[in-house]
Formats: sequence, structure tokens, C-alpha cells
Amino acid sequence: MADTIAAADAARTQLRETLRATAVAFLDSYSAWDIEAILAIRAPDCKHKVLPASLKRPEQGQSNDEHRAYFANIQPLFKGFTGHVKDIAVDVDARAAVVWAYSTSESVIGPYSNEYMLWLKMTEDGTKLIEIREFVDSGYSTGFFGKLRSLSADAAPAAASS
Repeated sequence: MADTIAAADAARTQLRETLRATAVAFLDSYSAWDIEAILAIRAPDCKHKVLPASLKRPEQGQSNDEHRAYFANIQPLFKGFTGHVKDIAVDVDARAAVVWAYSTSESVIGPYSNEYMLWLKMTEDGTKLIEIREFVDSGYSTGFFGKLRSLSADAAPAAASS
């Protein structure tokens, strides 16, 4: 009996470590700033939701293909994107982790820095993400991406006239 309990404890500890490693790998994939690295950590049917709802992002989230298209648009606008983990809480039974993180980067309009709470739901073995709920600093995001859209809008007429 003691051997069975010890084996179950060891398996649970290993799963906790796997879930934590997958959560860290998620942030590391964005630091690589490469879509293949970002999608490699996701299950084929993964959904990525950006919250809070006040940002008016699609409620159903982005599929991997939709995230690939989104990333193709933003990738050239940022350089040196780096994610930083502040804290991680792992729930083995739920196969989930919550990550408090922030990012830093240079962008075409200047320095970028945002704060996140990431709820990451994973596969049974803890190695792939099946759902991402990314809570961002809505005030900062609205202001920053509003300026970025303005720059893009201003650049479009100039490009059309050249």
C-alpha cells in the first residue's frame, strides 16, 4: 500500500513539474518571437482568448490558424519581445496553471511593456495547451494598440500615394 501511495505521489509531482514547465515554455515561445515555436506548445484545437471582455475581442478566442494570421501582422512591429514570469500556480487536478507575467519589447512606436494573468488549460499529460485565457492590462493595451493602429492608418495613405 505504501508503495502505491508513493508511486501516486511521485506521478503527481512529475505532472506538476510538467504543467509548470509547459507554462514557462508558453512564455518562452513568445520570447523566441517565432510563430512555429508559439504554436508548437499548443494542441491542434487550442483556443486563445484575450480578456477582459471590455477589449471586445472575439469571445470564442482564436484558433491556431487565426493566431498565426494575427501574429504575421504584429510580428514585424516588435523587436526583442521578452516574457517574464512573476509567479506560477499549478492545479494538477484541473491540468491548469495560472501565470502572473509581464513582457517588454521595443516597437515601431517605442517601448512596450504589459502585464498579464494567463490561465493555461493543458492536455491530460500536461504537455500541450488546449485553452489560453490571457488577461492583459486593458488600459495600457487600449492606449498602446490605439497608437499602433493610428500609425498604420497614417502609413496606408502615404504608401498608396507613393
